[in-house]
Order: sequence, then structure tokens, then C-alpha cells
Amino acid sequence: MSACQNLPPPYAPPPQRTSFGSFRPYRISRIVDMHADNAMQQVVSDILAPSGGWSWTGKRPAVKIVPRGNHNVTFVADFTVPEATFKTTGPVTITFHVNGHTIETVPIPAPGAHKVSKDVPPDWVLPGKENIVGAEIDKLWVSPQDGAKLGFILSQIGLTEE
Repeated sequence: MSACQNLPPPYAPPPQRTSFGSFRPYRISRIVDMHADNAMQQVVSDILAPSGGWSWTGKRPAVKIVPRGNHNVTFVADFTVPEATFKTTGPVTITFHVNGHTIETVPIPAPGAHKVSKDVPPDWVLPGKENIVGAEIDKLWVSPQDGAKLGFILSQIGLTEE
């Protein structure tokens, strides 16, 4: 007994892919999100307990980060200068730091949300060790009710590695 067969036509092999030598499957993020349960464990100074995904800062907020490497590292921060404090302080300047080095100075002429993203020189980052990233605001708002001194609202701060 014999049967007819319909075989698929021949086809070329799929295109060859490049080597995985420099492949980075994902971006490694060492960012402290103020909404995360463990955010306060990474705080070094001047960050109040989170409230709804953000935290008030004092004059010099800082966190500790342990990056894997020191190449292709970017400093990132997501923050807000609220209108309520801006009415008293007026324009402010926030200077961001990585291990004591100034990475960016941002003049804030109006209230609102801001983001900073800046490449970090490799010699500023200590791979596998605690690195301190933070900021300093030039003028604090002082509460007339209790004298509390507040800087700005912080949502995220840290380092990313590509």
C-alpha cells in the first residue's frame, strides 16, 4: 500500500544571531523607591518615614546603595518641590551627590515634579560596596506650627546600571 505525502517545501535556516559576549539582559536598578517596604532600611540621613509612596526630606537626605559594577552607571532622582513650601522659600537649588562628588545642581524656579538622570564617572562608584547617594537643598521650609524643617518630597533616588 502506498500513500501520497505532502511534504513542506525546503526553507533556509534562520538568520544567525550575534554572540552574547556583551549582552546585558536587563538593566540593574539600585533605586530606593519611597513606596517600597524596605525603603527606610537604606536611609542614611534626613528622610522621614514614607507616606503614600513619597517622603519628606530634611536638608541633606542620603541613602546607601550597593551597585554591582561601576561602568555605565546613571544617577536618578524623582522629586517634587510642593507649592505649599515654595510660597515661603521661593526658588531653591538642590545639589545631588554620589559618594561626596557633586553629580548635578538643579535650580528650581517654580514648584512641581522633577527628574534628574545623569551618568556617573566610573571612579566615583565602588562596586560591591556601600555607596552614598544624596542631595542637599539650599533653603528649608520651617513649619510655623511645630518648627519642623522640610526640604522637598522624594519619590525615588539611586543608581541604575546598564
